[in-house]
Amino acid sequence: MGMPAKLQIPPDDAAREDLLCAIDESRRILDLPEDWDGEGSPAFMEATWDRATDFLLHCESVLLSGASRPLPAPHILPGPDASIDIHWQSSRRELLINIPDDRDAPITFYGDDFGRDKRKGQIKEGSPDLDLLVWLAAD
Repeated sequence: MGMPAKLQIPPDDAAREDLLCAIDESRRILDLPEDWDGEGSPAFMEATWDRATDFLLHCESVLLSGASRPLPAPHILPGPDASIDIHWQSSRRELLINIPDDRDAPITFYGDDFGRDKRKGQIKEGSPDLDLLVWLAAD
């Protein structure tokens, strides 16, 4: 299966291509059945996956418009209660963003630099936190 039209990219943009490949590969989450983990977890809705991938693409746009370097592609994983987790981890920082199945529930995050700076909170729908993304992208 090829990438949907909204995911087509110029071949010279390696960071974006990595992100779009991660998004495309994460589509497998939608194939997980009810009780996929043996603990009664529900199946994942395409609307939740769309929300997570749209959020990621918006984050990339916001970060690049802020004149920062692109982020490496995150892991996009099944989360609790049919939510989707977006996880970045490097040797210096980690950030986990949870996109809930319930559109009325807040998007939450937890970030850690493995030492002094731990961050957690909520992100307003449609408004990725540029400071948080710049923090994650920092060397």
